[in-house]
Amino acid sequence: MPVIDQILDFQTMQISKLAAFSVIKTCEYLGVNTNFEFSSKKYANSINLNNKDRLIEICKLNNTDNYINPIGGTKLYEKTDFTEHGIKLQFLKPSPIEYKQFGKAFIPNLSIIDVMMFNNKSELQDLLNSFSLV
Repeated sequence: MPVIDQILDFQTMQISKLAAFSVIKTCEYLGVNTNFEFSSKKYANSINLNNKDRLIEICKLNNTDNYINPIGGTKLYEKTDFTEHGIKLQFLKPSPIEYKQFGKAFIPNLSIIDVMMFNNKSELQDLLNSFSLV
């Protein structure tokens, strides 16, 4: 609850700033250490490209040869489009999870807030590491 309170107390009139703040604070709580970049600022020159071409351009600018996208991206991106540019495209596929929710029937695919409310940090770490790359 303290993390949620901190997020809800964040003063801004811009939903993008609130969204970014919530992701950063959630990652801090979970111990996910990463460097966040705002593509609208750092890669402003690619803002007019379509999603696929923009991702490929950002990968090139960062000299990366592997891009991992959430599993929903399988509906948006073709691996061959990336391999043509020397980039391996993989998708993060979460493993099925289940945890107690008020002792009632489990409702899957809720937000990270639900997962955090019903699991301690150790359990959260296990859940975060429960995935495969496809």
